[in-house]
Amino acid sequence: MIRIALTVVVGLAAAGCAVSPSAEDPLVALAPLPETAPADAVREALLQGAAQAVGQLGRVNGYWSNAAVRVPMPAALARPAETLRKLGAGGKVDEFHHSLNAVAEQAVPYAAEALAAAVREMTLDDVRALLDGSDDAVTQHFRASHGEALVAYLRPYVEATGARIGVTQRYRDLIGDYGVLLRGSGIRELDLDAYITQKTVDGVFYLMAAEEARIRRDPRARGTELMRRVFGRL
Repeated sequence: MIRIALTVVVGLAAAGCAVSPSAEDPLVALAPLPETAPADAVREALLQGAAQAVGQLGRVNGYWSNAAVRVPMPAALARPAETLRKLGAGGKVDEFHHSLNAVAEQAVPYAAEALAAAVREMTLDDVRALLDGSDDAVTQHFRASHGEALVAYLRPYVEATGARIGVTQRYRDLIGDYGVLLRGSGIRELDLDAYITQKTVDGVFYLMAAEEARIRRDPRARGTELMRRVFGRL
């Protein structure tokens, strides 16, 4: 079901990527738009952004290879990690860090269904303010209204993926071997599932915001005729 939802989202985003002749017709471009057009275009932009984000992040090294969204080492482990490197355990540190990102990469496709449903259900009380706002105004509005729900929805998938990959066990093995030596570095038990889930969602919204900015600035990025007409009038 989730794979189908992702396919639907990607299909919606890809539909109409080639500029249709009517979109280039000045009479069509200047014709009055239906009252619902701005809200519909905003939803289409969000769907396109969600598809781009999930598609880019939900692949091998999707998070790891992108410094802007890479899941960082938890702040509480920064000093202990440096201590471990000095003790010759740099390989284990890197392996653990990479596993955090692998969990995010394998869990994020499950967000597709929740994202698509949230976009369809979201209320837009002041569409004009969003369209006239900052380059990521629509994405930030969507995040404010649905971000926490997306985190809650995705966490079970992160937990299951993390258990399969063994990220928590890697963490325990890492600190278990050097626990006595790391006490002075502030090492402590972490809720890795909560941490990875939040960083996974942060990455999704980061790329959605980037795609929204691209849609606003570049007519070629507007994947549907409705987006071309609405965003072309800003």
